[in-house]
Amino acid sequence: MRLSVEDATKEIYANHKVILKTNSGKFRAGDVLRIQSDNNVCGATVHTVENGDEKILIDKYLCDNLGIKLGDVADVEKINPKYADIVEITVPEEFLMEGVEKNAINIIKNRLSGKPVYKGNKEAIVIKKEVRLIQINETVPPGIVISVNSTKFRSVAAKRVSKAEGLPQGDIEVPLIPTPKTSFSDIGGLENVKQELRENIVDGIKNPELSGIYDILSKTILLHGPPGTGKTLLAEAVATESGAKLILTGTETYSKWLGESEERIRSKFSKAIENVPCILFFDEIDAIAHVRDGRITDTVVTQIIKAMDYVKNTDGIFIIAATNRIDRIDPAIRRRFDSTIEVPLPNKKTRDTIFDVHLRNKPIEKDVTTKKLASLTGDCSGSDIETICKKAIRKAMHEKGNVNMAHFEEAIKEHTHTTREPASVMYG
Repeated sequence: MRLSVEDATKEIYANHKVILKTNSGKFRAGDVLRIQSDNNVCGATVHTVENGDEKILIDKYLCDNLGIKLGDVADVEKINPKYADIVEITVPEEFLMEGVEKNAINIIKNRLSGKPVYKGNKEAIVIKKEVRLIQINETVPPGIVISVNSTKFRSVAAKRVSKAEGLPQGDIEVPLIPTPKTSFSDIGGLENVKQELRENIVDGIKNPELSGIYDILSKTILLHGPPGTGKTLLAEAVATESGAKLILTGTETYSKWLGESEERIRSKFSKAIENVPCILFFDEIDAIAHVRDGRITDTVVTQIIKAMDYVKNTDGIFIIAATNRIDRIDPAIRRRFDSTIEVPLPNKKTRDTIFDVHLRNKPIEKDVTTKKLASLTGDCSGSDIETICKKAIRKAMHEKGNVNMAHFEEAIKEHTHTTREPASVMYG
């Protein structure tokens, strides 16, 4: 629903609260909203609903988050957000100088309790009678989420850059990914890949006492293959099977601030050292460890090399990286992986197994067979198959019946007609 944006500062002062003036009947006080402009998204709670001329009254902070001005139009919809498990925030540098950072985190948590937050938004918090702006860096789960008492807050000091030349002493707070629930049994096929991961990393974590194990087994493994083949799921399953902590490193590592990307790399390796046994998972490693070409970002590659060399001699830390463009990874990085494993698109037998995994305990009609489904999905990845299963099940839910072959045929037709670049092109 599109509403005109008007000023609410004279009527409400609480951030995250809005007033709606509409006769639509769609909204009530207390509803959580997703507000979207051409530039950004933010969450808000309905303070009151009044009869009116299709307007939403918001304060200056929500305007700033949306990148809009009064008189602009925003899309407004009611949502049912999840509760936040983790919220990572950036706090002003002066918090460190004033020695109030730890206490400030508690204040911020209390101020944001019960309010919707979203990655990238800035929040106005009153501390010591002054309005301070903090930024939401990441949330787990992603999207608009509600901060609650159980939410864990982690802080990053703005503009903080470590002076350390080597590895340890990263100051940035690095969130640990919640313990994954994915196991190897949840991943169809890929038995050879799972076996190699099990024999090296899982056994290496569970049996560190075995003589010479860190000289024999692979501590750093590079998974490569087309998109959607299960590389990320494999990393999560390794963490589940071994009971290790998991730290994710992806494209969010890059920062426009000079030296901050390198500091984020150091901090993640330092966090791993503090939480052994630990698995560092580099998703889309080609994006941050690309072939060096004289650009300023080459220093990030150099920092990764230093960190990997450090980890080689550190017990209890393992590295898994994933890429669908292995040709883009800097050769010096590639040489530092003990093993390079291809994760291919599934063959017919593997597709049969993947369908079986995703259809466990689902209300399936007798005319549905995984062998037939496998024969109809020749070019599909594991991710494609998961999407097809969800679409077919959703169609059956709308009809309030069991899932039949017609649902799957329709879902397969819809999915295969979706415009997407062929895996062979993306993989190179």
